[in-house]
Amino acid sequence: MDAYITDELINATFLFCRKRISDIEQAKDLSQDILLAAVTAIRKGGRFDSFHSWYWRMARNKYADWVRIKQNSALPLESFEGMRSEDMLPEERVVSDEEISELNYSLSRLAAIYRETVIRFYLKKQTVAQIAAEMGVPEGTVKWRLSDARDKLKKEFDNMPKTGTAAYAPYIIDDMSWNGEVAKPQKVFYSTKIPAQIAVICRAEPKSINEISEEIGVAPVYLEEIIGRMLEVQLLKASGKDKYLTNYLVFHKQVKKQASYEAYKVYMDGKFNERITERLLDLEDKIRALDFYGNDFDYGQLMYYFYVCAGWYIASMASEKHLSKYKEKFTEDKRDYNFTMLFEYPDDNIDYSVYDREVHNYSDWHQHFMTTRRNVQYINFYDVEPFPNNSVGSDGRTAWVDGNNIDLLVDLAENPAKQLNEREQEMAAFFAKCGLITGKEGDWHVELPIYTQEVKTETNRLIGEAVKDLALEYGELVGEKVEKLLLPHVREDLLPMFFNWEMWDMFDPKNMLIYYGLYKGKTMTVPEDWERSAAGLQIVIL
Repeated sequence: MDAYITDELINATFLFCRKRISDIEQAKDLSQDILLAAVTAIRKGGRFDSFHSWYWRMARNKYADWVRIKQNSALPLESFEGMRSEDMLPEERVVSDEEISELNYSLSRLAAIYRETVIRFYLKKQTVAQIAAEMGVPEGTVKWRLSDARDKLKKEFDNMPKTGTAAYAPYIIDDMSWNGEVAKPQKVFYSTKIPAQIAVICRAEPKSINEISEEIGVAPVYLEEIIGRMLEVQLLKASGKDKYLTNYLVFHKQVKKQASYEAYKVYMDGKFNERITERLLDLEDKIRALDFYGNDFDYGQLMYYFYVCAGWYIASMASEKHLSKYKEKFTEDKRDYNFTMLFEYPDDNIDYSVYDREVHNYSDWHQHFMTTRRNVQYINFYDVEPFPNNSVGSDGRTAWVDGNNIDLLVDLAENPAKQLNEREQEMAAFFAKCGLITGKEGDWHVELPIYTQEVKTETNRLIGEAVKDLALEYGELVGEKVEKLLLPHVREDLLPMFFNWEMWDMFDPKNMLIYYGLYKGKTMTVPEDWERSAAGLQIVIL
């Protein structure tokens, strides 16, 4: 690259355009035009008394041309003066393909519009008119971008679908499931889009930095730091000399969806929803006999927890039984976290509706508070819609109770007539607004169950014993079907993670049970107001 065209100039050019153009992609587009015009002038032997004075004058002229074009966007392509300099015609090119390629490494963040236009036209087979309509630009602009892209890529363009496709058509990263100590790996993974692309490229066999670089179109020097950070948090691992492998499970979305659907069909065909529900309803007398606040609640309210507990035991026991046949070959994966990622190819056109299931999400928020009077947990099993949840703001139910006010909830459960001071009255008013308590001062009723650890353990034991045979039956039926679909996509070194984590997840029926309880069997009490409800919340005194 010329001494004139530095990283500082590239960044300054983008900022120049960004300050004047509100659309970031159009600012990137114009930035590339300005920089390519400068490279062309340098290659033609231009002499500058002051390069920077000439450069910024030229940049302002380019911007003026861009404004004129925007104001006359109905003009045909041949009238778009300034959008394409005459000295950039193919027969008069003075910038080599290698130089364009080198510049494009530095400009990769500025070329998103070129990539999107090429993908739409050549991979998605959209017409110029369709692209123009969907991107909100004139058809002439689309034609110009395609022409300019062809010039840049020349003969190599025809080989684009065969090699290095992630450079211009990145893999689509879909569902991701994390578990364990995930803060550090998540910080690295979400820092840019590059770690996910690297993960897909390195999922099956070791790749060097140069191989990764060629595939995603990013200069090796920029990848070294990212790969180093991925190694530190075990998202990648070294394999051989200067080669790397993804260190977690990566599946194509269709494969994972199909496996989940096969497990779902086994579950539904075996009428496990109905059979598990029957076992839980049969436990009512035994559970009500336990000494905990809420043992006189409507049983449908308690079922919010019982379904979660039953699902956990089924997944745990089915997974343990399934894993027993591999016990001598595979040890438990000892890392601090587990991670599964799904991806799609950019030209995939798969109808995922065929894998639709009747499911409802759940959560597992456990918050531990050590107050001056108690060691206590506040648990939210439904930090999900239609309940208010923390993923959309600070007003979710997980934030309703904290170490400052949890003692008052326990106190009111033990003594509904408790006399409240001014601060406690404010807390009680907030609890009432959220639906955590009902009644009035002097006669409060706490709306969520409160267990001691001993009673919670006994409740769990009763539920586990009630569903044990169903868990083993379900695990036997599901295990072989899921393995057949997923195992071919799992490297041998990742088998411990697969059997200890992914198969556990495949055996987990909680989201199917909850859907059944809410909408089919209607065994869970539906709140009058989802925004003001204690359903699915509980407190445990440790």
